[in-house]
Formats: sequence, C-alpha cells, structure tokens
Amino acid sequence: MWGSWSAYIQLTFQSLMTIVRGSASHAVLDALRPILSARRSENHE
Repeated sequence: MWGSWSAYIQLTFQSLMTIVRGSASHAVLDALRPILSARRSENHE
C-alpha cells in the first residue's frame, strides 16, 4: 500500500516539477523581453 502510494507521489512530483520548470522559464523570458526592448530603445535614442 505505502510503496505504491509513495511511487505515485514521486511520479506526480516529477511531472509537477517539469511543468513548473517549463512555465518558470517562459515567465522569465516574458519578464525579460520588455526590459531588453526598453534597454535597446534607450541605447538608440
């Protein structure tokens, strides 16, 4: 009982970490994009 339960928790945790990593990297890129574009516009002016 407990062995299969812990294995299920481990699989769920691994899939959650994969989703969190993917969404976190996308969020970081989305957050950096306006900052980088703002710096470029400042350099051009």
